[in-house]
Amino acid sequence: MLWWIFVVTNLDIDLIKKMIDEASANGVYQFDITGGEPTLYPYLEELMDYVYNAGMLMRIFTNLTTYTEKFKNLILKYGVKDIVTSLDSCIKEDHEEFRGQKGCFDKTLNAIQDLKKEDISISLNTMIGNHNKNNIEELIVFINNLKLKSVLDVIVPEGRATELNEDIKESAHVIKKIYEMNSNKIDKEAISISCGVGNRFIYVKSNGSIYLCPSLIKEEYKLGNIENFNTMEIWKLMTNKFSNLGCSKKSEKCKNCTGGCRARALSLHRDINSEDDVYCAINGVEE
Repeated sequence: MLWWIFVVTNLDIDLIKKMIDEASANGVYQFDITGGEPTLYPYLEELMDYVYNAGMLMRIFTNLTTYTEKFKNLILKYGVKDIVTSLDSCIKEDHEEFRGQKGCFDKTLNAIQDLKKEDISISLNTMIGNHNKNNIEELIVFINNLKLKSVLDVIVPEGRATELNEDIKESAHVIKKIYEMNSNKIDKEAISISCGVGNRFIYVKSNGSIYLCPSLIKEEYKLGNIENFNTMEIWKLMTNKFSNLGCSKKSEKCKNCTGGCRARALSLHRDINSEDDVYCAINGVEE
């Protein structure tokens, strides 16, 4: 059954409400708010209130650069399950250059520290690449000192990232080494379990189009539109076409592998059922 929905803000609030009503009535129990930047959405409080009263869990993906006391109070009021944010370097200048926003490092870090005082759950995403490969030891100390759930990942060469000249295989080996040296501090399982693409969730884009996931915005992975949202029809279409997505290159040595990221496999090999080189490298099963 469909478990949760990622929704990009900027959509018409009444359309989102209709979708929430339909989804919650059919057993969908989690609603993730992403962007853009959700805190800039003029109807965010109204949306959070509606999700809460529908009895759904809520996560918010935010860079925290527009963090306010009001936003913190909304998180507390509506019992937000998790705030997901990003810090990509322990060095202020490197993080800000990577994010393309001057002043964002201190804003995000200060917001994290303020949210921690309220025991609000925070998950931290960190991209490993050219911007931080020379400061890995300091980065790990920095992340550990924050005492947050953390996930390390690589930069897939799509969109603006194609200009970065990243060696993602090298980055994957850096992540593998980090996990080996910090197994008691960083949870490798965070990127080692199946995300459930094709079975558990959908993604609603800012134009109302519905897709398999935020990283598979292609016509062949489109499932419908928010204007005629029907939970059961979307779930049936999705599972009939995509429930068996997975790595077709598995061998005996990787029989317990959950397949890695299908969007990354598609980006690297132009085949959604090919191997995810990053996942293979991190788990030590590459050819």
